[in-house]
Amino acid sequence: CEHHQKDKEELSFSEVEELFLQTTFDKMDFLTIVRECGIEKHQSSIGFSVHQNLKESLDRCLLGLSEQLLNNYSSEITNSETLVRCSRLLVGVLGCYCYMGVIAEEEAYKSELFQKAKSLMQCAGESITLFKNKTNEEFRIGSLRNMMQLCTRCLSNCTKKSPNKIASGFFLRLLTSKLMNDIADICKSLASFIKKPFDCGEVESMEDDTNGNLMEVED
Repeated sequence: CEHHQKDKEELSFSEVEELFLQTTFDKMDFLTIVRECGIEKHQSSIGFSVHQNLKESLDRCLLGLSEQLLNNYSSEITNSETLVRCSRLLVGVLGCYCYMGVIAEEEAYKSELFQKAKSLMQCAGESITLFKNKTNEEFRIGSLRNMMQLCTRCLSNCTKKSPNKIASGFFLRLLTSKLMNDIADICKSLASFIKKPFDCGEVESMEDDTNGNLMEVED
């Protein structure tokens, strides 16, 4: 009906984006299916028939999603997890393209998908830099932890060629030295904060109590 159709059209971007990111490629199950086919079979084949219209449609959706995230980006508001998740999605698709022989890895680095992934990670890096001065905010710490877990899941130490291995190589290219240094600085700051839960007065008071208890035991 017209009413339902209007409701669908008025869905906010955040709802659409959240649904897309959390269901479409979130666990990248399609990589498992491709891997089970066996690399020898792919290499011996003359080539795969690619439905160009579907590929172009997928690329348009991914680029549109990336563009929306970049256009609505704010270092104060945007969640860095979302940016990393989308970057992971883009390089995951590129990894599959390369594995199936749709494009060469050299071409993938020059592709629009990779450039968008790069821009998204740069924005994520800006959010991390801003976070360096706000390590006392608990929700930001949780967000950083989730982002680091996402980054870890994007990396593969597998020696055999696979979509995950190729995507891992792409993702490594997105991690700038500044981003890694900022994360390291934040971790050091948090570690030093955890090591100093008490001030000197509290420590001395605890030592006095301990000595008093020992004397009572000796008596």
